[in-house]
Amino acid sequence: WQAEDLQGDAEQVTQIIRIDAHAPVLHWDREGEVALAGVVVLSGLAQDPASGVQAVAISLDRGKNWLDLPVKAADQVNTPRTSLWAFAWDTTRVPNGTYPLLARGRDWAGNWSGPAVWRVRVEN
Repeated sequence: WQAEDLQGDAEQVTQIIRIDAHAPVLHWDREGEVALAGVVVLSGLAQDPASGVQAVAISLDRGKNWLDLPVKAADQVNTPRTSLWAFAWDTTRVPNGTYPLLARGRDWAGNWSGPAVWRVRVEN
């Protein structure tokens, strides 16, 4: 586009706009089915190199309800736009059994990731 200065001379200005169409990537801190009991801390990492991670949500009931979690920039991680998230889950409030825990993230451009799934076994 063209912009004119106060003297009337035209100056050409180039502006580059990057569109972020990629959702964040989420990882649970642990993998594989594990046995959990009592109050446990569920945690993970969310990465979005383009616009950064704005939010992380987890579901403990197969995606029916989602709980928004605070995210914290991971200064100690050498990957740009990486955030940490965590949640304390009281497993005594659910029946023993196997549960697929879901986590998803949203970046500042509004892109939601698909759920990262971690299967756990509650044994109280």
